[in-house]
Amino acid sequence: MELRRKHVVIAVIAIAAVLMLVLRPHPVDHGNTLVGMSSGGPDYLDPGMSYTATGWQTMYPAYNGLLTYKKVEGAAGNELVPDIAAAMPVVSNEGATYTFTMRKGVMFGAPANREVLPSDMKWAIERLFKLPSPGVGFYTIIDGAQEYMDGKAKDIRGIVVDDAARTIQYNLVQPDPTFNYKMAMLFSVAVPKEVPAKDMTGKGFIPATGPYKIKEYVPNRRILLERNPAFKEWTPDTPDGHVDKIEIQLGPAADNAATKIRQGVADFSMEALASSQLRRMRDDPEWKPYIHKHFDASLDYIFMNTQQPPFDNLKVRQAVNYAIDRRALVKLMGGRAEPTENFLPPLIPGYRKHEFYPGPDMKKARALIKESGVKPGKISFWCQAADGPNPIPEYMQATLNELGFQTELKCLDYAVFYTTIGNPKTKPQIGLYAWSQDYPEGSNFIDVLLNGKRITAEGNQNQAMYHGADKEIAAANALLEPAAREKAWGDLDEQIMKDAPVAPFAVRVTYEFTGKRLKGYTSHPIMGMLYSKVSVDGKGDSSEGDS
Repeated sequence: MELRRKHVVIAVIAIAAVLMLVLRPHPVDHGNTLVGMSSGGPDYLDPGMSYTATGWQTMYPAYNGLLTYKKVEGAAGNELVPDIAAAMPVVSNEGATYTFTMRKGVMFGAPANREVLPSDMKWAIERLFKLPSPGVGFYTIIDGAQEYMDGKAKDIRGIVVDDAARTIQYNLVQPDPTFNYKMAMLFSVAVPKEVPAKDMTGKGFIPATGPYKIKEYVPNRRILLERNPAFKEWTPDTPDGHVDKIEIQLGPAADNAATKIRQGVADFSMEALASSQLRRMRDDPEWKPYIHKHFDASLDYIFMNTQQPPFDNLKVRQAVNYAIDRRALVKLMGGRAEPTENFLPPLIPGYRKHEFYPGPDMKKARALIKESGVKPGKISFWCQAADGPNPIPEYMQATLNELGFQTELKCLDYAVFYTTIGNPKTKPQIGLYAWSQDYPEGSNFIDVLLNGKRITAEGNQNQAMYHGADKEIAAANALLEPAAREKAWGDLDEQIMKDAPVAPFAVRVTYEFTGKRLKGYTSHPIMGMLYSKVSVDGKGDSSEGDS
């Protein structure tokens, strides 16, 4: 009887093992295709329209501007280098004129199939003002841009091109030490003059200049990039790439993406490794070498619409800053961040740590609400939707309710969140926002996110609708000496936080997870993982990333 029972148990175990082998997902042979995953799609796949990390990271391998960044990891990756420009620009007129000479032989792919000309670079900027683009604020400093935007001029007179001489000159209304950074942004990449001033997402796309072109975009399903036959490498900082295709599958949650990477179904995720998996995988010697840690020049914060009640009241905004527990919020992020009260992240020049709102201090917060004369009522807190519980919005809902408000959560899908709250007509009262550097300068946070003169009808980034430091921001932008600029941005950080249009709470530490096929992992401080540097299955660069 006992022996028979053992035989039955052995048989059951054998059958279960066979079923596990049959039902377990097997690694998929993707060939020389790099496969990624993203829980949400891009806002746009038009470089003139997109202003999200998913959109930008997808388009970096397809498009080129006059300048780019050195394609290496760490702080060295912040160095600007020539791209379509033959050299760094000649700066004259006391810093108000930038003159570039362009390389020969840089080609647009299909359907343009021709050489890139200086007049194409001019159209790329003019097109922004006609779309309209969230990037226009970076280029209004060009002489004649305002008249062009107002429909009073046929072109931007401050952009002077000579196609025969292959030169393009930008004349600014005042010196701008950050202008080179702006010429390395996706907003200023080459666009053929024949491309219309309308969003080209899914409508043929902008012809590529880089090693890859966008072939297909199926919302909520996938993005596909493939080799651009017109591309020939002209600089190591625009590398040819090793893979034949890049496929980004849209929809899987971060937890699910990590599982698929372990199963060999995918090579990477565009989202950081989920907190639920981080600890276990860091303790697993099999997978620890494929976890990549890096610090971000980023900021997670609560915006408060200073033009809408109740947050048009200073004491209400200060009350929110006293009420929140920044360390608790970081814990809700899975510990993948450091708490902060500053609007400038520590990696940005000009950062000086301050503490105007020690706490959490709910007693102080309630007293401020009482002093404000505002009777707390119904408010809406805007956020991105998540699979399952959404701890930070739920925490904020509870905290605001403790202050006496009746808080409704309005959480939208990633693909529409930024376009919805980026429309001032939506009038969001308060919400959760995150920002990562476009370039390593204080203006990229304070000027872009809190300058009232940058508020746009679409793609608005100043969700606080804040005008309280416009004059000081203009003065800081006019400074030419780096040390003076750094001090000015640090001073503005303090001034703005006393006025409390926002409640910063975290700077991020990112853990990215890649599959065993992926080699040559390189994380750029601005561009993220460099698709053109990695290879799969040992093709091309065989080095592995750091652990």
